[in-house]
Amino acid sequence: MENKNYAYLGITLNNKDYNIGSVYYGAELLVKGAVNPLTAQPYTEEELKNITDNVEFGSGKYIEAKENAVLGFSLYDSEELVWFDKENAAKILKHPDPLFLKDNKAYTKDNELVAVSLD
Repeated sequence: MENKNYAYLGITLNNKDYNIGSVYYGAELLVKGAVNPLTAQPYTEEELKNITDNVEFGSGKYIEAKENAVLGFSLYDSEELVWFDKENAAKILKHPDPLFLKDNKAYTKDNELVAVSLD
C-alpha cells in the first residue's frame, strides 16, 4: 500500500505583496509549538484542533502534499502549490521577517534567500 503525504490548510492570506494565497501544514508540523504565520506566535491547542478536526479530503482544507513536504503555499491568485521539506520549512517558520515567494523560493523583502522549495 502506498503511503501518501497530506497537509492541512492552516490559514488563507491572499496577499499579493507576498505572493501567498494559503499556507498548508503537514501533520508533522501541526504539533504543539507550530507557529501561526499571521501572529508569529505558536498556535494554541484549540487552534490546532480546529485546523485538523472535521475536515474532509478534497475540501481544500486537507490535501495531498508532495512527497517529503511538510509546509506548502498556494501562490497568490493561482492554483499552483509550492512545497518545502522539513529543513527549509524550519528556516521559513523560524525567520523573524515576513517572507515572499518568487521562483519557488522564499525571500525577505531585501531579496535575501531564506528557503528553497522541493520544486
